[in-house]
Amino acid sequence: MSSTGKVRARTVKERVMNRGDQKAQTDQTAQMNRANGTRQHARVHRDHPQMICVLGASLPSGPLSRVVHQSDHLQTVRASAPGELTHLARQHQPHLIVADEADLGKDPGLTVQQLCRQVPTARVVVVSSSIDVHDAVTLIQSGASDVILPDEAPRLSAILDEMQTARSRVHAAFAEIHTADPQMRAAMMQIAAFAPGSLPVLITGETGTGKDLMAHALHAASTRTGAFVAENVAGLDDTLFSDALFGHKRGAFTGAIDDRKGLVAAAAGGTLFLDEIGDLSLRSQIKLLRLIEHGQYYPLGGDRPARADVRFVLATNRDLHAMVAAGTFREDLYYRLAVHSVSLPPLRERPHDIPLLVNLFARRTAEELGKPVPTVPPESIELLQAEAFPGNVRELRARVINAVTLSPGSVLLPAWFSPASEVLFAMEGCPNLPTPREQLPEGCPQPRPTVFFPETLPTLSEVGMLLTDEALRRCGGNQSAAAELLGITPSAVNKRLRRHGVSVGS
Repeated sequence: MSSTGKVRARTVKERVMNRGDQKAQTDQTAQMNRANGTRQHARVHRDHPQMICVLGASLPSGPLSRVVHQSDHLQTVRASAPGELTHLARQHQPHLIVADEADLGKDPGLTVQQLCRQVPTARVVVVSSSIDVHDAVTLIQSGASDVILPDEAPRLSAILDEMQTARSRVHAAFAEIHTADPQMRAAMMQIAAFAPGSLPVLITGETGTGKDLMAHALHAASTRTGAFVAENVAGLDDTLFSDALFGHKRGAFTGAIDDRKGLVAAAAGGTLFLDEIGDLSLRSQIKLLRLIEHGQYYPLGGDRPARADVRFVLATNRDLHAMVAAGTFREDLYYRLAVHSVSLPPLRERPHDIPLLVNLFARRTAEELGKPVPTVPPESIELLQAEAFPGNVRELRARVINAVTLSPGSVLLPAWFSPASEVLFAMEGCPNLPTPREQLPEGCPQPRPTVFFPETLPTLSEVGMLLTDEALRRCGGNQSAAAELLGITPSAVNKRLRRHGVSVGS
């Protein structure tokens, strides 16, 4: 039996053996908690869609039915006959299934297994008027989350509260992932389903598809209270990889003058996100596999093992399956990680997300720069939707930031989304050097504003100050004129100067 099954079975047995004197107190406390919880969840979840609950045909009317039907968060579907339960579950894909033991047929354990296969994310609650400990354990092992008595309404209320709390946590966790794409929504559902567990999760996808955001969401949707610690392991040799993960003891090597904790210790009780694991050497892969399998490690120079209390989330933009075939990635590590794996689609496969993302990035950038939120016309959206975006969402975001930063007006025309690889005002068929408009050769198109990005990108704040300085220079220090040139208010220019410690009169 799994450790989870043992804990659940023990819980069932204790509940069967210890009922009686505590029942009145438990009922009263649970009813108070339920009342408080209902008021709280009504505030938190009022904008969330209702959960779907499938009820078995044999579930008796009484306290349990009242709990389900009185909940503001459940949309209930009731089977008309015992044999209809599995059909309804497959059809509606519910969040919760509450069934009497009579609804489960001659082999209740097998029926529960079928329900769990049809709806892996559903919570299955079995109601039995006479709980036999052995039978309850069998149902738990088959996949049921709880086995309760018909009069244990407080227990069902507590289950609903647990589900609502978890659902609220999941909604908050994915707040920074903006998408309407079915593939991305499916990936989010996978992440949400993996969140309560402890097994490693592998996230694959091209550069810029949002693997780090998904890793953050997984951590936020889980119940782990420790820190989220991230590290890009590309370029780390075996020694640096070991030191980064495990830390070291004083004197472990030349220059190790003090003990230093590694990433595993820093993420204790939380999540450790390792990006670009496809770049690890085979020796480092062995160390990672042992860490995941055994849950313990030795700091460099240490002689006592330390326990690794972390959830591992790993990501790569490489094809690990192909690397296994080529002998550059360990097969045992690959299959250890592939148990829970999520693949994120590239932006070119989700073009309908581009308007959503462009407007989001434009609004945030404008707010950061103190500019009015610009309008993005359809022709600009069509231009962006036609591009391949090898850098995916990260590249799109950079293009939008560039456009909002450079555009002097309130409309982001297609010209402002020119690729950032062109220098200054590059023009097709014209000299490469910047040329005043009055000196342009006849028939040469007007310059298209673009910008050249250095190797190390400046922050939005730095870019804003550079533009402010240039505008002031062009306007002879006149802040009102500079504000008009930048498309912002004079007070915004003044505020930016003060923020960077520049006196108003300078």
